[in-house]
Amino acid sequence: SRSSGYHDDFDGTRVRYGFENHVHHLALYFVWFNWCRRHKTTRLTPAQASGLTDTWHDYDWLESVVTAACPPKKTGPKGPRTPKG
Repeated sequence: SRSSGYHDDFDGTRVRYGFENHVHHLALYFVWFNWCRRHKTTRLTPAQASGLTDTWHDYDWLESVVTAACPPKKTGPKGPRTPKG
């Protein structure tokens, strides 16, 4: 049988995580576009123009919403290593 090299033991993990990241990027873009970006002629965001809100939200607001929804993972040392056995 022919070997295709890289794809022989490929289980789709990279594609799945890449797609999930892409979907998350799109979701952030749509929220930014509709709630944070002001239209040049109306000087309103699409959410303001449709009556969903009367305030303009900035990037800091978007960052706080994302951080509240999924707080960043704590990084750093995990404590002293205990010997096994």
